Amino acid sequence: MFRKCRSVLNGSIIIDHIGVVYDFTSSDEPISEWWWHLDQVADGKIAFNLKAERKD
Repeated sequence: MFRKCRSVLNGSIIIDHIGVVYDFTSSDEPISEWWWHLDQVADGKIAFNLKAERKD
């Protein structure tokens, strides 16, 4: 749970930084490309899962 909270907090920092040149609220990219909707991810409006796998 801590990692999830930390990620959201970092997302807010990223939004503040990138938001100077990119307006997240005007994004019309598909929701599968969640990084274009980072403002909604940080607000908890969009949930996503990440899966890490080791390539052998």
